[in-house]
Amino acid sequence: MFASRTAYISIIYLFIPILMWVLGWCQWWIAAPIALLVTWGIWRLWPDVRHSYAQSVAIPWWGWGLLLLYAAGCVFLCGFDGRVQQSWDFIVRNPLYAHLIGQAWPTQLTDGGIVVYPMQFWLVPAALSKCLPTASTFFLQLWVLLGLTLVGINIWQVLGKWRTLILLGAMPIFAPLTHVADDVLNVILWQDAFFSVHFRLLSPLTQMLNTFHFYVVGCLVLSLLVARQPSCPVMVVLTVALAIMHPMLAVILFPLVLYQYVRTWKREGYTWRGVIWHPVLPGMVCAAAMAGIFYASSTGSELCLVFDAPHAKGYSAEYISAFAIGALLNIIPLLFAWYYSRRGILLYLAVCIPLLTLFWMGQDNGISEWWYKYSVAYAFVLLLSLLTVWEKTSVRIGLCLLLLASGLSFLRELDKKTLFPAARACFAANPQFIQSQYADMNEVDSKLRKQFVSEHLLCPAVFRHSVSEQVKR
Repeated sequence: MFASRTAYISIIYLFIPILMWVLGWCQWWIAAPIALLVTWGIWRLWPDVRHSYAQSVAIPWWGWGLLLLYAAGCVFLCGFDGRVQQSWDFIVRNPLYAHLIGQAWPTQLTDGGIVVYPMQFWLVPAALSKCLPTASTFFLQLWVLLGLTLVGINIWQVLGKWRTLILLGAMPIFAPLTHVADDVLNVILWQDAFFSVHFRLLSPLTQMLNTFHFYVVGCLVLSLLVARQPSCPVMVVLTVALAIMHPMLAVILFPLVLYQYVRTWKREGYTWRGVIWHPVLPGMVCAAAMAGIFYASSTGSELCLVFDAPHAKGYSAEYISAFAIGALLNIIPLLFAWYYSRRGILLYLAVCIPLLTLFWMGQDNGISEWWYKYSVAYAFVLLLSLLTVWEKTSVRIGLCLLLLASGLSFLRELDKKTLFPAARACFAANPQFIQSQYADMNEVDSKLRKQFVSEHLLCPAVFRHSVSEQVKR
């Protein structure tokens, strides 16, 4: 019962900001029915959650302490309060958060447009900060702490105490072999990134420090979706949450989730009527459709940026060699884990490595964005699969070798947090950064589509004036 309650709380954790986004960004006659349908669906989802996560493992008092300590350490390293060096991504994260706190929703830029970005993760702490602005950093830290703690609890229910502690300890240390190879070349030969130009797989620590909102959502969904085999309604809910709050990872994992959905459908004997008339489906479909319209309404949004990025004109010898060696380095750990665990998701992730490069070869921004979002699934699933067969000696030796090889990358990443004084750690939360960083996200390539979205679906203030229209004037 404890595991099912934790899973249900995790789903509520994901959908509270989604409901806030629907209510804050959509017309009232759209927001109200969607919010009611989603709330009703989540309420009626409890029997499926209780069935999918029936087996529970008790967590002792010291286990709770270690989980909270681990989550607090991750929050501290992110540098929300400026005590340690923040990543350069915070030059946008900080003003975006300040923008959500200081303005009415939907927040507008100076030209009347709105940021098209998966910002739902910030909405709960931003709403609390509107009541108490001086505690805005604390509210964000608390929200991230809660999400990471739920991830640890969900993993504990699958792996037990010792393997969970190993996984939580290995996540910050682990780094893809292309990442390790680049660090070795940099230290020995003073050569800059060779493999990472084309295989920008991040270590879990680097991704958490750069994009903590994607990291928490990705790990939380994966801990419920991959660690166990949930029922079809639960899979729908988790997939929709991932699609709204982490759309690029949802695109990458969608074929796998669809395959698992069909298998679960056949195994549990679902009928078309039983699925179509399930209470969870109407709200999920409406929320996903609204989010899709929102993201597609700007050519500068995350997904559009990926598909519109320019392609390279040719294939150099350096690129071909980096692709062949880098693909092999990244695939070998997945095949090693699959050989012992026989988890199909490992083969799927291995196939994704060459496909991500072949389909978006040489893009300036697109290829890096796909790799960045793929990283959390790569590391989380690989480590989880190895620890499920931890009793085998070969697996223990292989995991130890992976972590030893990752040690250099871990130390170099941790070094960035200690070289700089705390006085330089916190970027100024200047709302003007929002205008300069996201101005291009307000340009809409279809005037008709823009008018339809702004006048009929989103709040009246949204897309009142676009950058392109002001230039024309």
